[in-house]
Amino acid sequence: MGMWPSIMNDNTWRPLLAGVLYIAVTLAGGWLSWGLTRWAHRWASPGAVRLRLWGGWRPLGRGSALLWAVGYPYGMLLNGTYAARDIGVGATDWPLAIPWALAIIAGAMTLLLVLWRGRWPRAAENTTAPTRISLLAGLVDVVCQEAPLVTLRASLVPLMGPYWGIWLAIAANWALLAADPWIMARWRARRERPGLVLRGALDWVSATLTVYTTSAWLSLAGRALSYAALMAQRRRIVRRATPAAADGLSPNVPDLLNDQGQDDQGSEHGRRQDGDVA
Repeated sequence: MGMWPSIMNDNTWRPLLAGVLYIAVTLAGGWLSWGLTRWAHRWASPGAVRLRLWGGWRPLGRGSALLWAVGYPYGMLLNGTYAARDIGVGATDWPLAIPWALAIIAGAMTLLLVLWRGRWPRAAENTTAPTRISLLAGLVDVVCQEAPLVTLRASLVPLMGPYWGIWLAIAANWALLAADPWIMARWRARRERPGLVLRGALDWVSATLTVYTTSAWLSLAGRALSYAALMAQRRRIVRRATPAAADGLSPNVPDLLNDQGQDDQGSEHGRRQDGDVA
């Protein structure tokens, strides 16, 4: 017990313990919501059906995910557990960082547009495409995908260093996603896999930007701009392939990267999970 106070005051181990706590609470929330949703779908009473069909589940889930993803690292920053430079909000050499950011974002967008060009025509064959979300919801999803990386970097960098800590944060994030029942259910549904793979690709873009710019803001911008470019390409290709079905795409953004499975506790997601997992 005598070692515990020294560990809690250590600037190397305390951030790591905060990262472990973040992973534990995130997984507990995911499994709890998964279990409650599965339990609720066993009830066929009118009241239970109305509860499942309530339209507030999705915005409630998105809001909760955003508050947790952003609020946790911010709270750890305020209480001194995370350092500003490890979060990526410390002093930035902007004249040096901006050219690196522009070059990396341009290269990543070009590579992703080439690699994903062949995937979008297949989306036209999906009877559920195109699925749409508002621009605001798309931005929320991008932030919710970037924030866990920020938290895990801040947890690992003090122990592993500013280089390996950034790259190992990707592995930790993927391990976290692999243990999330909502994400794994989406992975088992073949039509959901391109969006999950694309999220992983954008994690690499974010990490590369962090290594060369040390700025969380530029990493977030790189993810958002790459996301927007890929979605614009998808809209154009799907509209060309299925003009009648794609008429309603603009001005909304297709929901291909909405990986926050906890958000989908309404009936639509529940029915899909029953079909894919049961």
